[in-house]
Amino acid sequence: MNNELEYWEGEGGTKYAARNEPTEAEITKRTLALSKIVTRIKPLPKSILEVGSGPGANLAALDRLFGESVYLFGCEPNESARKMSELVCPSAIINDGHASALPAADGTFDLVLTAGVLIHISPDRLSLAMDEIIRVSNRHIVCIEYFAPTCEPIKYYGDDRIWKNDFGKLYLEKGLKPVDSGFFWRQDSGYDNVVWSLLEK
Repeated sequence: MNNELEYWEGEGGTKYAARNEPTEAEITKRTLALSKIVTRIKPLPKSILEVGSGPGANLAALDRLFGESVYLFGCEPNESARKMSELVCPSAIINDGHASALPAADGTFDLVLTAGVLIHISPDRLSLAMDEIIRVSNRHIVCIEYFAPTCEPIKYYGDDRIWKNDFGKLYLEKGLKPVDSGFFWRQDSGYDNVVWSLLEK
């Protein structure tokens, strides 16, 4: 078991979920932000997986955008976060799991999403996690993450638990094609000054 996964499965993930319990205002902002990505996805997805779905704000926003036209799934290693996301987005199916070993067959989901998740995967596991995300997607991938031109470690609650990077470029190096990208500003998006990339297989 790697140290950062133990952290998110345990007390670190539980405290994160408690600090970030979704509010109506946050979900509303994220719904508007994610709509900017959704308009670029053709054809529209019928199934979406969020890897590291946390307390459920993104799933709730996606539910508002798609309603019953899409099957929503989350994969989350922390039990408290899973329980919270089940309350925030009852229509989603939330499974225990993590990015390096996703509990799904090849090409299961039309769209696979991460938001503030790749940044928490250590550089020695990142490539495997990205390969898993690519494996379970049959078309599109979205990553919404902190950006740096190269891998940049950041202290988070006393240890290296954030690694900024150019995740879109790393996906391109794995053979994905760029569709669109942009920036979500903290003041109006519900996200924390992050770059988003939409890619396809």
